[in-house]
Amino acid sequence: FKRDREEPEEYSWGDDNTIIESCQNYGVIEGGNAGGIANIDNRSDYASVWPSIFDCVNKGEIKGVDSVGGIMGFALGDIRNCINDGNVTAADDGMGIAGGICGWVNVQHTITTVYGCTNNGNIVSNREDVNWTGGIVGFRYSFARLDYGANVNAGTVNGEAGNEENAIGSGDGDSDYFVKLD
Repeated sequence: FKRDREEPEEYSWGDDNTIIESCQNYGVIEGGNAGGIANIDNRSDYASVWPSIFDCVNKGEIKGVDSVGGIMGFALGDIRNCINDGNVTAADDGMGIAGGICGWVNVQHTITTVYGCTNNGNIVSNREDVNWTGGIVGFRYSFARLDYGANVNAGTVNGEAGNEENAIGSGDGDSDYFVKLD
């Protein structure tokens, strides 16, 4: 998979040759940042790896403290046609970011694409002071661009039925850093 569109020069790409395809997780995964299929370690040079994740399924329970996602916890790259059927829970003693497909899109001046994905799991954050919980994406931070489209939020988000309004917890809206794809 190679990008087929021109992107602004200020975006850093890293290595976009990493492909994770047709993988499945059935086990319980726990950690600070946790993802059912993959996760970027935010304490290292995380912008140097830019994975493409295609046609993967998570059926396991994912538990974390900071950034938790059914497919990717701390997310960067292209996530397409993936399904989360597992429950995703973020604890209240950390950042508490939880998303059915990916938790936190945070690397500034990069683009993360979430397209054609489905969440059927129950997504819960135990933090009451912020809304960083979404059926598809928990939180998009500042200058990290999210390209987003054709996703289905069919699970629950903090006990409410999934819908388009709670598909992204926070950070979407009228911004050059949120691009709605057809």
